[in-house]
Amino acid sequence: MKKLLSLALAVIMVLTVLPLSAYAKEDEDAPIIQFWTLSALTEDGSSIAEAGDKVLVSVYVYDNVKVESVSMRIDSYLDGKNRNIDLIYNETTKLYERELNITADTTAGMWNISQILATDTSGNYMYASGLQDYYFYVKGTITDENVKLLGGTSHMYTSYAIKPDVEVTYKGLTLSEGIDYKVSYKNNTNVGTATLTVKGIGAFGGTFVRQFKITPCNVFTVTLSNDSYVYNRKVKNPKVTVKSGKRTVGKANYTVKYQKGRKLVGRYFVSVKMKNNYKGSRKVYFTVKPKNVSSFKGTVVKGGFRVEWKKQTVQTTGYQIQYSTEKSINYKPKYILVKSNKTVKRKIKAKGKKYYFRIRTYKTVNGKKIYSKWSKTKIVKAK
Repeated sequence: MKKLLSLALAVIMVLTVLPLSAYAKEDEDAPIIQFWTLSALTEDGSSIAEAGDKVLVSVYVYDNVKVESVSMRIDSYLDGKNRNIDLIYNETTKLYERELNITADTTAGMWNISQILATDTSGNYMYASGLQDYYFYVKGTITDENVKLLGGTSHMYTSYAIKPDVEVTYKGLTLSEGIDYKVSYKNNTNVGTATLTVKGIGAFGGTFVRQFKITPCNVFTVTLSNDSYVYNRKVKNPKVTVKSGKRTVGKANYTVKYQKGRKLVGRYFVSVKMKNNYKGSRKVYFTVKPKNVSSFKGTVVKGGFRVEWKKQTVQTTGYQIQYSTEKSINYKPKYILVKSNKTVKRKIKAKGKKYYFRIRTYKTVNGKKIYSKWSKTKIVKAK
């Protein structure tokens, strides 16, 4: 005879002296039958059945009247199927019990007792439910064909442990993580080959192992602490910040190279090359601008006004003047380019209006003009 398997992990568990639910056709004030215990017995301590095994289900009924029948319903959580079983009284064990044959087509997974129903000879009946602690397992085996690795077998480095999702099915039914299987990962943080393992638990045996790649991250941005400086005879060394998404990348993951010079007026680059769990390189630029004039003024003269300023010759090619009749000086402005850094004044033809004006220096480097910041705007009223 095949081994007998338990409904649960316990041996004998007391439900209650009084029934969980009781109904009588003629007298609803008093229960007719009381369930005393529901027992789960094993022969060898195992609670997992497979095809060819028999599972013994049994219940003790307090028999204060003549019992006509006792039945039990068991449910498969995996596919929702249920079976109603008529129990037979055993004079030797004093239990209502039945041996269930486990066949090859029995749904794998947990089978749980959902209800017990007892009826007396007068047609009065009583049932107990809420018996989730009483169950037995029917064995299933997880193989490669049951596991689908979601998201592919290659993932970009993120600085966090990478845990690809899996979908596990059995005969078309979706299994539940933590009930039917557990997932573990190894070497799944840094660039290289990681391992994912799906191991059957509960009713399910079998182990599925799959490797996946973690590739270097090439998605990152590089910024400088300052992308604009004013010439002051000192070498400029802006600080570098590298981010991947919202994460700041540690300095150990890249090297920084500054373009030579970085003191005179001009445009310079900083080169960043990634390493370790990152790959790729970036060039970012900053500018050293000429110093602006220290002072300037506007004087009304015949036929217009004259702009005068203090000479600024260091790292400067010339000057640019902007003026407009609008308070918002950038609205339809006019410009005058002064090409000599030794020039210190320029007359502007104007008549009978208020003019807004400002000045800045520039230096020509490699054929391109690099301007200082604009001075503050001043006002003059031409005659």
